Amino acid sequence: MKNLIYLLIAALLFTFTACSEDDENPVAGTTYKISGTVTTPDGAGLAGATVNLTGADTETATSDANGKYEFLALDAGDYIVTATSTEYDFIQPVVTITGLAKDEIADFAAKEGIVGTWLSTGTNIAPLLQQLFANGIDSIFATFQTNQVYEVRQVQTDGSVIAYVGTYTVQKSSVGNIYTITIGQTSPSVATVEGIYEVDRTQTPQFLKYEVVQTEPPAGTPATPEAGFGSTNGGFFNDDNIQKYIKMN
Repeated sequence: MKNLIYLLIAALLFTFTACSEDDENPVAGTTYKISGTVTTPDGAGLAGATVNLTGADTETATSDANGKYEFLALDAGDYIVTATSTEYDFIQPVVTITGLAKDEIADFAAKEGIVGTWLSTGTNIAPLLQQLFANGIDSIFATFQTNQVYEVRQVQTDGSVIAYVGTYTVQKSSVGNIYTITIGQTSPSVATVEGIYEVDRTQTPQFLKYEVVQTEPPAGTPATPEAGFGSTNGGFFNDDNIQKYIKMN
């Protein structure tokens, strides 16, 4: 009788162990889903973004009007999910999923087009800016962070550096891909700077067209999306106040 009881206990323990191991591993024939939301810098759903899936299966999806996408009936395995857009770069453009064994979510948040570090040299430096600094400007490095903090390092031809720091806000206009930008400069002096910019993502590296002017303390009238580039002070400077940059990262 004791031997029978021991056999029953052993059988129960084996069954429990086997079930526990099955729960921790993908079940043969079971499929899973990877889905998520692609959002604009302000958190709204971004339609028309391309989401690519590679790995155990290969598929492509396009985010809908609410920024949603999904890949269905996926086999267990390793996957890489990548988001791209003609309008934006993404804070984290690639999500890696190792050993898919349950439904997973991979979200993508876009960053403002101006975010990154930009370089202006040579004839890309606005002629008006060169005129304002008698010693001449060798290069300008402009960094715009995702937390809306910026720093501009202006390297003079004599090797000295002028650093401008502060915060910035941007807003998409109704004119093409032109954005308005407002800068709250805190150093080397307190000032408000306003204007417009446009990022050309079709070029490699990306190209930034940028036109701003100090508005507080009063110094000029900013360009507007409606009037276009070259409209600082009502067009008085023509294209001389347009700054051009290429993207470094």
